[in-house]
Amino acid sequence: YPLLFALFLLLLLFFPLKKPKQTALVWIFMFFVVKITPLSAGIFDFWYLYRASQSYKKHDYKEAIYAYKKTNLSSITYYNLATALYKSSQYMDAINYYKKALGQQKEMNAKIYYNIATAYLRKNKLDLAKMYYKKSLKSYPYKVAKENLDYIIAHLKIQRKNLHKKYKKLHFKPIAQNSYAQNNVFSSYSVKINHLIPDEEARWFQKIMKHTSPVYVQKISTTKRSKDADKPW
Repeated sequence: YPLLFALFLLLLLFFPLKKPKQTALVWIFMFFVVKITPLSAGIFDFWYLYRASQSYKKHDYKEAIYAYKKTNLSSITYYNLATALYKSSQYMDAINYYKKALGQQKEMNAKIYYNIATAYLRKNKLDLAKMYYKKSLKSYPYKVAKENLDYIIAHLKIQRKNLHKKYKKLHFKPIAQNSYAQNNVFSSYSVKINHLIPDEEARWFQKIMKHTSPVYVQKISTTKRSKDADKPW
């Protein structure tokens, strides 16, 4: 019975009734059926997934996020929810859901780690971005992850060098000789890059942020992996 009911709803989605009165009567009937029938909440997952997919295509990420959260979340829906959050610039929330999407497939995990690293990069948390790019490469050797990791390592060296100079001017013990600072200076900082490096290096870092290499933040099919999954989102 639940399966037949679900198929009936699916038919309504793809073959809607033309007359408004007929449509209204059908939905009223369905409302009362649901009220008196102990249907599993999962029966309506396909409706919310369809709604989320359509909202996503229209770039209505707020609605897509709402719809995904209404489903029985799996690793795929966790990933798609994280992707919608990423596209709406909710990077920290996206990171949390990306972590929940991690599974046994190393190549997929590499993409998830890459997305987490990119989200941390957007939040200017370069140390964490560096860590997750390394995890991505450990899972699968994507060239773009290696390139971005190299950018970040080079940039962190520039920051360390400039911080070293600032400490030296203030007569503090140099960072290179201070083991505590050596281990913790980048652990939780949050600074504007332009405050620490010359203008030409600031422009160089902006180039990193606008880097046009592939970004693995694409929506995954809820039934099977799309053949276009490796294309940029």
